[in-house]
Amino acid sequence: MLFNKITGTDLRVSEVGFGLWTLSTSGWSSGNLEEGSVNLIRSAFDVGVTLFDTADSYSKGYSEELLSESLGSVRKEIVISTKLGFDFYPPDIEFVKSLGSHKPEKNFDPDYIAFACEQSLKRLNTDYIDLLSLHYPAVSDVEKDYVFEQLEKLVEDGKILHWGAALDDSEKSQELVEILINDRESTFLHIPCNIFEKDLLDMVGQCCEEESVGIISRRPHFYGFLESDTTNDIELLLSEDSHSYIDNLPNGAGRRLEQCAEFIRICSVFGVAPNYAAMRYVLDIPAVCVTIPNIRDMKTLVDFCVDFDSDALPPELTEALIDLF
Repeated sequence: MLFNKITGTDLRVSEVGFGLWTLSTSGWSSGNLEEGSVNLIRSAFDVGVTLFDTADSYSKGYSEELLSESLGSVRKEIVISTKLGFDFYPPDIEFVKSLGSHKPEKNFDPDYIAFACEQSLKRLNTDYIDLLSLHYPAVSDVEKDYVFEQLEKLVEDGKILHWGAALDDSEKSQELVEILINDRESTFLHIPCNIFEKDLLDMVGQCCEEESVGIISRRPHFYGFLESDTTNDIELLLSEDSHSYIDNLPNGAGRRLEQCAEFIRICSVFGVAPNYAAMRYVLDIPAVCVTIPNIRDMKTLVDFCVDFDSDALPPELTEALIDLF
């Protein structure tokens, strides 16, 4: 496992991180019981993973508790990244989206930020959080000075070491990047980044004259479509019977399915596993400090970590992949 420094900090992390959303949120069919989840997280640490990413809202804090149970004994040897902003604390809130409920309301008021941070510290059983993110803030949230005054107070009090923001693709995401970097001097950003999704990363580059913002990349395999060695699943989706499913894929992902299939075919020609090529492509971007694939069982842990090394992609392969655009 290779290690990178997170830009703007003194933290060194494994270039592959572990996102606990696969073990603690609805929509993931990992089938892991709690004991299996603990073993998987510990196995990730054993093979060199040191950055573990979670959020307070993942199953109402369960994700943070799971991380503490799994790696509390090696707290000083790992870097914890968590998020806050979705207020799931009201007792009457409906939470499980799969049952037709709504998401918790977002709350970035100073008192709530302080309260939510304290709750995360308790669940994580630690006295500090390495990386704390605002979880999907809106433009109106990042325009409020008191949000960042509170975050700086948490730094001064030693509750957190660094703060940033987790963003997703939306009409306002590029505006958010500009405000967070230019006006708020965010230390890091947690963004989707892969061969097909680079708009936010490009915006970071436009806002920074030099590498001054650490990038935590997620979705390196583009919703999982670049994990397989074959195009069978994609070809099935491209059949007539799957059009309604494709239309419901997020952020226009359905429009990239044919390119995903071609990505897999090109990798096959060069004898490179698509899941490796997808991750190596992202990590070869200088601004990216760590990428977080969807590790959900021992097979994906082995595929994404144990067999992952520093060999650069052949230049001809990189050129062929870029031509997909």
